[in-house]
Amino acid sequence: IAGFYTLPNKSTHGFLLGGDRYTTINYPGATSTLADAINAKGDIAGQYTTPDNVTHGFLLSGDTFSTIDYPGAKLSSPGAINARGDIVGGYTLPDNTRHGFLWSNGSFTTIDYPGATTTVPSGINARGDVVGGYQIAGVAHGFLWSGGKFSSYDFPGSTSTQAYGISARGEIAGRYVAAGVTHGFVMSAGQFSSIDFPGASY
Repeated sequence: IAGFYTLPNKSTHGFLLGGDRYTTINYPGATSTLADAINAKGDIAGQYTTPDNVTHGFLLSGDTFSTIDYPGAKLSSPGAINARGDIVGGYTLPDNTRHGFLWSNGSFTTIDYPGATTTVPSGINARGDVVGGYQIAGVAHGFLWSGGKFSSYDFPGSTSTQAYGISARGEIAGRYVAAGVTHGFVMSAGQFSSIDFPGASY
């Protein structure tokens, strides 16, 4: 398990939990480090902030850190990594527009849903299928990007849909909002199922 924690002094650090052993992850020279995703090989993707308050993406493979920064972006934030080491996430340009990216074999590809004001990829499976969310006119929708082609989807009756993960079989998990209440969902073979923890309000 990879994640991050904050101490009483407000400093934030990444961590790896293997078995019952915690290992702290700090990007060298960073003021904060967040580990956001881990793959089956143990490669970790995340983000770190430097003393000048700039946020960068990173890959930690073994004991080696690599910075993952989209060219020209003022902020890069990886969100998921698959077994091949492909990373998806978002980047923000100086004009504050937010876009999605795929980083594969050292090269970036922009992932922007056509006509969207914001695109945020959140998950990638071993085949390279990417899921996430995009916004048009302030409304959030889910998307699948597969083979370079986009598909859009919304949980029936929802006012907002966002995908966060996709399995090797193509099952998509995420959340949606209906009548002001947030629910979880899974979509399998084009069919939606709602996921609500018993007694939860969110």
